[in-house]
Amino acid sequence: MTQTAEREIIALQHEIWEAIIAQDFDKLKQLYPEDHLFRHVGGYYQTREEYFDYIRGGTFRYYTYKPISETVRLLSDERAILHSKAKTDARIYGFRKVWTMDFELPFEKIEGRWRPANEN
Repeated sequence: MTQTAEREIIALQHEIWEAIIAQDFDKLKQLYPEDHLFRHVGGYYQTREEYFDYIRGGTFRYYTYKPISETVRLLSDERAILHSKAKTDARIYGFRKVWTMDFELPFEKIEGRWRPANEN
């Protein structure tokens, strides 16, 4: 794993969270491929637009994102997994609290740039 790849992926994840908190959908559309699927804790998958609609409509509302630990595992020169533990102050389905998250997210390098990827 190159430190450069790890820094780029972690920085991208922080940029994503900043855009989610700010509800900057133009930025989110630049960051996420159109065919991106979001997997939730319960195993439910949402399309990019459905997830964005949940944020727009207030079903999901994020206020803060604070990483606890972030590690990147390089699977190849073009594929990596970010393992993140974080706390987020969020209102999800009407319940607001500080949620502890522990998740793995795939990333792929396309045209020299890391992007969120779908699971294989």
